[in-house]
Amino acid sequence: MEYWCIGNNENGTGFIIVFLLAVLPTLISSTPIPTSRFEHWRSPCTGPEAASQDIPDFNFPDFTPPTPSLPRTISELVFQMKETRDKVQELKHNYTELRVHQGDCENNLEAPYLRLDGFPSTPAFRGAMRMISEMNLTDILLTDYRKLSVVMIFVEQVRWDEEVYERDQFTPILNNIFQGLKSILCVLSNALTTQGSKVTDFVNRTHSMNQRYRTMSRTDNHDRDYIIMRESFKLFGNMILKYTALKDFLSNPN
Repeated sequence: MEYWCIGNNENGTGFIIVFLLAVLPTLISSTPIPTSRFEHWRSPCTGPEAASQDIPDFNFPDFTPPTPSLPRTISELVFQMKETRDKVQELKHNYTELRVHQGDCENNLEAPYLRLDGFPSTPAFRGAMRMISEMNLTDILLTDYRKLSVVMIFVEQVRWDEEVYERDQFTPILNNIFQGLKSILCVLSNALTTQGSKVTDFVNRTHSMNQRYRTMSRTDNHDRDYIIMRESFKLFGNMILKYTALKDFLSNPN
């Protein structure tokens, strides 16, 4: 990833400062998450503990709760997204206060051209009716499931580095964000069930996040983490707007 800073010197001639983020890691660098770790985005409604064989069978009667209506499921989705977005915004503020410096030309992390390869984009919302007519609802749900799975992979690495190198300063809120993403994926999975579909093509941890973002210096990690939260906040804002409109459209199709 590149930082570009454009300004003028005292003679009025332009200058461009270019510097690379983590092309060559410094001596203190982070380490990738082991590929053997459980992939939560594959079974967001359960977890690794679900595979335990030590739970006794009490012969409870077979009871399958009724599937909620799609508008109700989407309402829950919007609620979970708002909760997680607020945690992302809180962490972004903490980063600004304690880890990154804003406002100067050399480190303006709010610049929109500063992006991380592979992180989901945030397209402009164009209206519920137009979206459904162009894609269909199942495709929308599958696309967003994939996007948020990738976000989860990025947050997973942030949380890993926080535990290993930052003495767990922000681990509690990162755990909340991670669990929020898992809950959102679970609701999306339930919404797909109401459409008679399910996720079969899961994202891959190794391929979804560029390896150089996993082996950077501690200082570069701070910039990386800020950009992840900045873009996650924008992505959630877009999805909240979209799914609120979709819920209203599906509740009142006329």
